[in-house]
Amino acid sequence: MVVKRSKPRCSSSITHDIAVARALGGDVAVMLGGRIVEDGAAHAVLATPRHKYTRALIAADPAAWPTRPRGQTGREVIAAAGLSKRFGSRELFRGLDLALRAGERIAVTGPSGSGKSTLGNVLLGLLSSDEGGVRRQSDIDPVRDQKIYQEPSAAFAPGRIL
Repeated sequence: MVVKRSKPRCSSSITHDIAVARALGGDVAVMLGGRIVEDGAAHAVLATPRHKYTRALIAADPAAWPTRPRGQTGREVIAAAGLSKRFGSRELFRGLDLALRAGERIAVTGPSGSGKSTLGNVLLGLLSSDEGGVRRQSDIDPVRDQKIYQEPSAAFAPGRIL
């Protein structure tokens, strides 16, 4: 989506973010396959899109997604208490506590190298913590939970990739 500000000092922006286009205001043009399929005032195009592709873009915006009621959570499947991990002099995390029940999700965010994957490896039992411990539900097979790599080829040993 191309957003053109209709102010004295005109500037243009290109975005895929509907909220940004809405916030910038001005005029917008929606492109598909290198051609403009719809354009006009941002408030009008975003409120009442005429083109099928524009409607699909707006429907794909997370702000347009329907809210769902929270599912029921079940028993605790994994818990960590006082986890700490360091590599050399670098401390990745210290005194970390968490619990996860069946049906719940936990998101871990942070910059590259902050310890997200290491935490996952400790929780999965692939790496030992320096302090603290992980408690898993005893009747769950220890290899049931697996990693999903952001880059799938990272799951293979170097030289095994064809």
